[in-house]
Amino acid sequence: MSSPSETSVQNQISALTRILNEVRRFGNVNTKNVDDMVNSLTTILETEYAPEVTAATDAIRIAVSGAMSQATASSMFLPLLRAYAKNLGFPETSAQDILDRLRRDFAERGTPETVKTRGFTFGAATGVGSPTGDGVIHRVTLDRYGHPIESATPEVKTFRVLQDVNSGVSKHQESFAIRGDLSPRDLVDAFVGEDRQVDDGLVGVTAADSNQIGFRNCSFESILDIASTDLVTALPGWRIGTAVANLETVSGDLVLGTGLNDFYREIPAEGDTPRSLRFKVNDTITQRLGRDVAVDFDPDVPYIVQIAFKRESSATGTITLTLGGKSVAVAIESVADGVWGELFIPITASDQWFETFNADPLDLKIAVATLAAGTVLVDDVIVSPMRRWDGTYWAAIGGRTAWVVGDELTATDTVTSEDNDAINQLWLIRAHGYDGYLPSDAVPTWLDPT
Repeated sequence: MSSPSETSVQNQISALTRILNEVRRFGNVNTKNVDDMVNSLTTILETEYAPEVTAATDAIRIAVSGAMSQATASSMFLPLLRAYAKNLGFPETSAQDILDRLRRDFAERGTPETVKTRGFTFGAATGVGSPTGDGVIHRVTLDRYGHPIESATPEVKTFRVLQDVNSGVSKHQESFAIRGDLSPRDLVDAFVGEDRQVDDGLVGVTAADSNQIGFRNCSFESILDIASTDLVTALPGWRIGTAVANLETVSGDLVLGTGLNDFYREIPAEGDTPRSLRFKVNDTITQRLGRDVAVDFDPDVPYIVQIAFKRESSATGTITLTLGGKSVAVAIESVADGVWGELFIPITASDQWFETFNADPLDLKIAVATLAAGTVLVDDVIVSPMRRWDGTYWAAIGGRTAWVVGDELTATDTVTSEDNDAINQLWLIRAHGYDGYLPSDAVPTWLDPT
């Protein structure tokens, strides 16, 4: 038998998703659906045999729910995905490996191949009431190819601080519980993705996390040797671009309560004397992978990249943060004098992914240029992997005021295409989890079944 064309394989997969989706609609969408009909019967039962009737209707619910379960759907998709892989000459045989390869292949074609988008609006995490902490929970919703990660669940996601500095964790490394919507009774009652309703693994990120993955002295806890002229060793972990005299270490004292605005925030390694680095004139500091530090980046996870800086004495000029092939710059005067600001690689593109910022050489660099007046403090250098939850990626980065137990933030996700639209995307996700999605568009090249 000859191999089917790509279009033929797509049509077969679409026909399969139509079957699965019609079962779902019979379960809880159609005017006459299993959920409503069973509930109607239950409310009018007046017989001593009610338990037997209920057991029978429960069996119907179980059968319908099972017919659209992840296990059932994935087993139906697998042979057709293998046919798709064979058509394109892929050696992969597992469903997940094939979908990973399809995502890359679709994205890298001259005209990207796409399925119908679910029309996601990804919510930003915002404070509920007036949280004590002034940090931000960052989120990445695009994959390494720049396509939306449509395997999230449309719902309100809640982030609540479970532990703070007074209840078992270091300051600025608070622990969050993440909650999605309540779990449904079964797939007849509600259609959801993977079991992701509860997670207690989101922890505040600091410069200590950068040190932990292999970078050095990211809170400038090791002081600059002002007596040295060696650009390589004077500032531990960093190479200075021009002159040691262009920089100086600045310290605060938590015991005496002095210099509290001379650092952004502290990490445990600094003890009672948190520090920052002052740029007195134009210069750069750099850590190079493979030469100065050993860091193994995970290509399957995005990274949050951020520094804090403070404008002093009405400084003007530009500060630039670089990681490999990606840089972001801001005018120093964009923040008020004497106020700390944050500078991070933007999260509106796919710049946080290793494949995007990878370069040879791969440098972590901070540069101050065109400094016409004043000075600039730099602190809290963060390069850290983000945590995946419900499909997309998150990083909680506290501000100068730490979060406390009870602080709460929420993010609301919505979709425009969910019932009888974008069903190829919906069912690939349902069958294969968070990495079941494909590149999508409002006007797709691979059409949904009609």
